[in-house]
Amino acid sequence: MNGKIYAIGGTRHVAVDALPTAEEYDPATDTWTRKADMPTPRLHLTSAVVDGKIYVFGGSPEWAVPLAATEAYDPATDTWAKLADMPTPRTGIWAAALSGKIYVVGGIAWENEALATVEEYDPATDSWRPMADMPTPRFLLAVEAVGDAVYAIGGATSDYTTLPALEAFTP
Repeated sequence: MNGKIYAIGGTRHVAVDALPTAEEYDPATDTWTRKADMPTPRLHLTSAVVDGKIYVFGGSPEWAVPLAATEAYDPATDTWAKLADMPTPRTGIWAAALSGKIYVVGGIAWENEALATVEEYDPATDSWRPMADMPTPRFLLAVEAVGDAVYAIGGATSDYTTLPALEAFTP
């Protein structure tokens, strides 16, 4: 965003010890700057940018304890805001912004069950809306918006089998 890259959350050790850390990387000067910590430390979260703010969703304090937390970071003021929780707590998710809305896709629930869940977040109203499920439940996937569609790419099934699947969703 604005020519900068933000690294938010993560872990010091595989699957445990979630971090609240937010850092900004400036490729023009090859420098890192520590920013205000995220209110909810977590790993395997996802994020998307709408109207100059970075929205972060879900994740877990350790694998696989799903969170419903939604927070927004404003780089202009270096502040975080707590927002409406996701309807479905999950970790190992991915999000993409399309036409001012954010689509949070897939993930894993309490029983290590891969989800086909798709939920739409509207930053203008701080509200959630369920969408049609993906055909293939998965977590640790990639999701990108291109044109008028959101694409779910790869990921893993509940038994950790990797998926070559590519599916498109048009809101």
